[in-house]
Amino acid sequence: GKSAIGGVKDVWGDVIGATSSTVSGAIKGAKSIGADALDAASGTARGLVTGAGDVGADVMEVTKGATQGATSGAKESGLSAEDAAAAAATGAFEAAEAIGESAVHAVRDVAASGVDGIKAVIKGDKDT
Repeated sequence: GKSAIGGVKDVWGDVIGATSSTVSGAIKGAKSIGADALDAASGTARGLVTGAGDVGADVMEVTKGATQGATSGAKESGLSAEDAAAAAATGAFEAAEAIGESAVHAVRDVAASGVDGIKAVIKGDKDT
């Protein structure tokens, strides 16, 4: 039979799409209730990357999805896509630091290459 972890990995099938819609929804939800949308993007990305680390999912794909979702959610909410991308990348980076060096490199790679032409600046990363 399948292990619980194997089942969780199946759920992560469309990692980029799932994480993108999660972060986008968090931004739009926060904005609709007057909460800080950038904090929502950062916290949601941090949680998603932590979860990816826990189940061995691809941190790079999760970070890409989170950053995409942040930029699309921001655009739909009238916020700065660059600020939202930075918030998501920063949250992803904070989680990656707890996972290990390869996760940190994965997040830096996504941030540096950008998503949809928008570079994500990681706040607090002394090495970028």
